[in-house]
Amino acid sequence: MYFDGDADSNTPETTTTGILDGMVIAHIVGKGDRDLACLAKRYPILPEENVVLFGLNLASGYVDPPEVEFLRNSSIEQFSVKTIREIGVEAAARKAIRTLSSRAEFMFVHFDVDVIDSNEMPAADLPHKFGLSLNEVERALRVFMQSSNFLGIEVTEFNAEKDEGRQLAITLADLIVQT
Repeated sequence: MYFDGDADSNTPETTTTGILDGMVIAHIVGKGDRDLACLAKRYPILPEENVVLFGLNLASGYVDPPEVEFLRNSSIEQFSVKTIREIGVEAAARKAIRTLSSRAEFMFVHFDVDVIDSNEMPAADLPHKFGLSLNEVERALRVFMQSSNFLGIEVTEFNAEKDEGRQLAITLADLIVQT
């Protein structure tokens, strides 16, 4: 479960920034740099069908046109902020889990804090406008983490230097621990 505001599906050929973190999905599904895509014991690391993008924030301005084109032709299941709000956070999270459960035994959650709206999470490396609220993120994480196939979670893109007084870190830690 790729719980992230971005698609991270650029390749070395399509990136405008050169930021490797913006290429994670491409490498995981074997579309990026061949050496990086082959770091694991299997290639691709995961088939596209075993990846779900949850919280994709197309309105943020951080999803590049080549990524949009890639996603249009990909079998990666996508739950945009708009879709999540239309069908409801819990319903969208359960649907995302059903998708993964039908294809994989376990679910690992990649949780990038830029999925949270910049008004509530300015400590993201690249804060995104128009993201999910902390409440929506907590509700989605609760569904993910209570799933019988939940394996673990990683938290990424939190920049402690942008968190004067450490209040956002405490809020984020509490959110994860209490879920």
